[in-house]
Amino acid sequence: MFGLTSNSLDDTEKFARKIAAHLNLGDVVGLTGPLGSGKSTFVNALVKVLHRCEYSSSPTFTIIHQYDLLCPTIYHIDLYRIENERSLAELGLEEYLYGNGISLIEWFPNLGDFRPKEYLDIKINCNMDGSRRFEVSGVGKRGEEILDRIRQEG
Repeated sequence: MFGLTSNSLDDTEKFARKIAAHLNLGDVVGLTGPLGSGKSTFVNALVKVLHRCEYSSSPTFTIIHQYDLLCPTIYHIDLYRIENERSLAELGLEEYLYGNGISLIEWFPNLGDFRPKEYLDIKINCNMDGSRRFEVSGVGKRGEEILDRIRQEG
């Protein structure tokens, strides 16, 4: 596990750059945290770094936003409104999770049995002082590989 406390948007963007530097096509990043913890802010920072664009919005109502103007294609998936696994099956998530892009998934535990075997897991919590605590772990060979590279970078 790797942990980091972010005291500002600038800190969050620096951390997103660190993560983005190690992501490849086919990678999945799962984000977990309470409402308002900064999941969408972190995804926005990742999209900004990976796609060199200024803004990504949360796809809460559309569930999936696809950014494919430049390489790599980014799938921003927000599962907040997903009520059951049947709803997930109807989305055709396999296309995104095992496709030729990078999947950034908010409310990752809502994937249930659709969760891939390899991913980077990021838990975000709000501290009393307004800072955010990021706890990162790697699941499966690829998730551990990304985590090891982040740790080596310091």
